Amino acid sequence: VQSVIEDQASGSTKQKELAQETVKRYLIPVPPLAEQRRIAERLNLILANIN
Repeated sequence: VQSVIEDQASGSTKQKELAQETVKRYLIPVPPLAEQRRIAERLNLILANIN
């Protein structure tokens, strides 16, 4: 998937650009909102212990 998307990007090799319409064509799986919140809470706890 990454190589297909990279082939549709434009620009130099150091700074690629991807048109918004290109991105909209792909379904990007994300966890349900409740799970995202649990993940964020856990990461915040971990980061609090690091800082």
